[in-house]
Amino acid sequence: MTKNIIEFLLEQLEVEYTHFYISKLYNEHPHKYDMYGLRDILGSYGINAVGVNIEDKDYAKLSFPCILHISNGFVVATKMDNGIVDYYWNGRMVSMSLEKFNTMWTGNALVVDGDSKAYEPSYRNNLHEEKLKELKRFTAVVAVLFILLIGFINNYSNFDLATLIFGGYSLLGIIPCVFLVEKQINKRSKIGDKVCSLFQQDCNKVISSEKSKILGFSWSEVGLSFFGADLFSLIFIPNFVNELSVIALLGLFYTIWSIYYQWKVAKQWCVLCLFVQAVIMLMACSGLLLILNNGIQFDFLYAMGFGSLWFLFIVSINILNKYKEIVKDDIEERQRYNALKSNEKVFQALLTSNKYHETSFVDSTIVFGNKNAQTQITVLTNPHCNPCAHTHKQIHNLLDKNRSKVCVQYIFSSFNDDLKDSSRFLIAVWQQLGEQSALGVYSRWYEEEKYNYRDFIRKWKDIDIHSSSVENEMIMHEKWKRRTGYEATPTILINGYELPIEYDIKDLSMILD
Repeated sequence: MTKNIIEFLLEQLEVEYTHFYISKLYNEHPHKYDMYGLRDILGSYGINAVGVNIEDKDYAKLSFPCILHISNGFVVATKMDNGIVDYYWNGRMVSMSLEKFNTMWTGNALVVDGDSKAYEPSYRNNLHEEKLKELKRFTAVVAVLFILLIGFINNYSNFDLATLIFGGYSLLGIIPCVFLVEKQINKRSKIGDKVCSLFQQDCNKVISSEKSKILGFSWSEVGLSFFGADLFSLIFIPNFVNELSVIALLGLFYTIWSIYYQWKVAKQWCVLCLFVQAVIMLMACSGLLLILNNGIQFDFLYAMGFGSLWFLFIVSINILNKYKEIVKDDIEERQRYNALKSNEKVFQALLTSNKYHETSFVDSTIVFGNKNAQTQITVLTNPHCNPCAHTHKQIHNLLDKNRSKVCVQYIFSSFNDDLKDSSRFLIAVWQQLGEQSALGVYSRWYEEEKYNYRDFIRKWKDIDIHSSSVENEMIMHEKWKRRTGYEATPTILINGYELPIEYDIKDLSMILD
């Protein structure tokens, strides 16, 4: 699996990470194509990275590993020794002379502070989720292999030389077809690309051409399904080799057409495709010898069963590929959408078109962050509201990254009078313990303690939830609610304007930065 440059850098820095989390973070980031975006992604891991411009391209001013900007993107340089630069680019390591590399390097670099305490947010949960997904994939593969093993054990005494030969052909055919399907989805295949490059050919031109599909199914899907159905049929019905001989001979028509198309129409050879055609020709030749020796033995019931299995495989693989393509397209769309949302002009246009209510510290003194910040976030929240808990988590993360750039103001609401003590408690914590301690208590409350709020409140014996200052604060919050008419929680205002429905609190980081 190809690593993006941030994933590779984290690996070089020996930072624990999960592939799923960093891939999603990187691929959906609105600025992943510029140095600011890469620095922001690293910042999510607690890594301090500094952008520098080295006009004289003096490598002594760099610390490795680091991210360097070249003419067509970014690379991770791992070392420079004896006039050779080693760097990671496009999924592979490259070594290049210093003189040649300097013609590509713009002099811009992102240097990492090695003293940073780097970690992935919610790493343990992410790791558990990733391991669970890997276990599901592994279980699926084991299940298929187990089915094949049962068939082999039950029928191995009926295997003859012809069955083993055709089974070997099926395995040979599956290999290039897997690479072709991989290239079809990802436009690249690590091993498949190496095979194509050995013969200086471009398989992508052939497999992406207008003739690369039949009835909506790609030829690579048809081929992989054919060889897969062959293997299953031979294991469970060893004498199916007779019917397969005839089918292989009929497959020569496709082989002739494919070679003609590559030669005369596309004018481009696909090495992997030719390998598949070679396997089909070997099957046809072996099938012809078998027919000449034993005559034509063709059971239409077996053939219909094989056709049904083949079609089932084709549809299953096609659906899986379509799903992967949809996921890939969705990620690309999300990245473009995030890039649009991160445009401050777009944000301000949407924001100022919403309802406006004047807010000030007279409405609530429960604030976090920088009171003088240009961006003030007012949050109407409920201590027992699950969406509010989700919002608080995002606010906590926002404050961790942009405390000096934002002021967050909390206004509390309750479902009923019996639950107002929860609001009193959270107000009292802020007033009597201070902003920093209160933020930690709020996080504990919203994460789990709100479910056992009476016991949690009783633990804080030194907190007076009925003091006059707490009651005055409660009155201020009620007045704001009556004046604005807001009841639903969470309600979020940015400088008095309702937060646009297209945005979430976590999106504000890319606006503030």
